[in-house]
Amino acid sequence: MAPAAASGGGFAGVDSWTGVDFWIWAAVNLFADTKFISIFSVLFGAGLPIVAAGIRYRVAVDFAREQAKFQGHLFNYIFNYIGSVGV
Repeated sequence: MAPAAASGGGFAGVDSWTGVDFWIWAAVNLFADTKFISIFSVLFGAGLPIVAAGIRYRVAVDFAREQAKFQGHLFNYIFNYIGSVGV
């Protein structure tokens, strides 16, 4: 995007964009203008799959933990039953 003064209108009291004014505008436009929006968009986009993977991992860990508890209770129930019957 060209400076507003280049299209004929003054911008911030500057009637012409020459010399240092132009080079400062060009450097800011090249290195900073909308770059941070792009960076944050990329980081947010990369963060979504990371969060989703973390949720899947926690669900898998919780499921494995509950399954182990169930198997432990089942094991205890079976052997307590066998022990009480005297088989």
